Amino acid sequence: NLYILMFTWLVSILLSLYLSMIINSKLKSYEQRLYDANERLIFQSRQALIGELFSMIAHQWRQPINKVASILALLRYKLPKKEITHEEVDKKCRDIEDSVEFMSETIDDFRTFYLPKESSQNVDLQELIERAIYFLEGSIRKKDVKIVKELEHIEYKLYTNEFLQVMINLIKNAMDSIKEDGVIGIKLYK
Repeated sequence: NLYILMFTWLVSILLSLYLSMIINSKLKSYEQRLYDANERLIFQSRQALIGELFSMIAHQWRQPINKVASILALLRYKLPKKEITHEEVDKKCRDIEDSVEFMSETIDDFRTFYLPKESSQNVDLQELIERAIYFLEGSIRKKDVKIVKELEHIEYKLYTNEFLQVMINLIKNAMDSIKEDGVIGIKLYK
């Protein structure tokens, strides 16, 4: 009886080890598939963000490009006819410089927008929410959505770009869930 008991015990231990190895192998395979799927989702998300980023830059650049084009057309028309003074040319050149500087700042803003910060910092949440709305200004205007804001100045320690990404996603989700001429309310308070 003792031999039978020990034999049964040994077989049950070996069987449980074998089953553990099979389960462990299946779990590792499942983990790898989840990891691969997650990597694909992250890649697709980044691609979508890059597309959105280019769309936002294009929108922000349209106005200054149109302004520069109209100034150049005006100069091209008036200069040969000598219908413009040196002071007016200088002013128009400053307008072009301002537009180009705005475009350069836009590139800097968007270039650093999706980069994670190495450490958190104290920031004004109202300012960040306003910046998120500014980034989405073209989409907001295109869909004719009204943003109603009740924002307090609140200082908080966080990762700036990550918070901006969250706010942009929340506003975009709100815009996607309403029809044209809708209203999105944003409240910030302690």
